Amino acid sequence: MRIMINSVIGLLTLLYPFAVYFGIRYLEPWKMASILVVLLSIRLIASCAAKHWSSPLLMVGMVYFSFAIWSNKLLTLRFYPAIANAAMLLLFSWSLLSPFSLIERIVRIQHPNLQPEGHLYASGHANLVRIFYCQWQYCLGNCTLEK
Repeated sequence: MRIMINSVIGLLTLLYPFAVYFGIRYLEPWKMASILVVLLSIRLIASCAAKHWSSPLLMVGMVYFSFAIWSNKLLTLRFYPAIANAAMLLLFSWSLLSPFSLIERIVRIQHPNLQPEGHLYASGHANLVRIFYCQWQYCLGNCTLEK
């Protein structure tokens, strides 16, 4: 049941840009932010039983969308992807300070006996992901502020 709830909410999260684009024509920003707070709350409840690593991120998202409800400005909804991207950039950057980067941890799920060459490859790949997030953050920031 928990997997199904997380899958549905994950799919709805991927549809976020389309929901904002089409939703601004029919709903006020505070209504859309309220729906997102409810979705994040359901996901938080579903993941709390497993003490999932995403719980703090979900709480931060709920606080941000609560601010969006309070401010009732469309700009707060447009900034959410940029903020989520910055959080992922920080997560990948932080993981490079630990012995195993986030990419390497994901790889080790399928390949527990990773060779030393795999460690170097995963670290290089983590740096590549960081560069991608930096460039995407720049694009998101510019697109958000232009409108």
